[in-house]
Amino acid sequence: MSEQPISIIIVEDEPEFRRRFVQIVESEPSMKLVGVAANKREAQAILDKVAFDVMLIDLGLPDGSGIELIRQVSQKKPDVDIMVVTVFGDEENIVTAIEAGAHGYLLNDSSGEEFITAARDLL
Repeated sequence: MSEQPISIIIVEDEPEFRRRFVQIVESEPSMKLVGVAANKREAQAILDKVAFDVMLIDLGLPDGSGIELIRQVSQKKPDVDIMVVTVFGDEENIVTAIEAGAHGYLLNDSSGEEFITAARDLL
């Protein structure tokens, strides 16, 4: 019996990064993309519609804070692992994201291999 793929939702407003993350997830057999959102509103619409294991989320969303979304997901779906993937690598953002419920933190320019390893390590 084979292991179930890791189901992933991506929340990223930058089209270039979003395409890159989608491509990484879709090219990895151990992962399954179940949702993509470009902003907080779209992400909130997905939350109750699909089951997922990991949410990859940017902090700087055009219609609200990624931190607020992390808090919301942590409360609604405590079994979901949250990985922040952002350009903000400063200590304040990292600590705030972890305190809000994020389980990991990657910078947008991390390699595809680092991205996959980090998502697996969350579980």
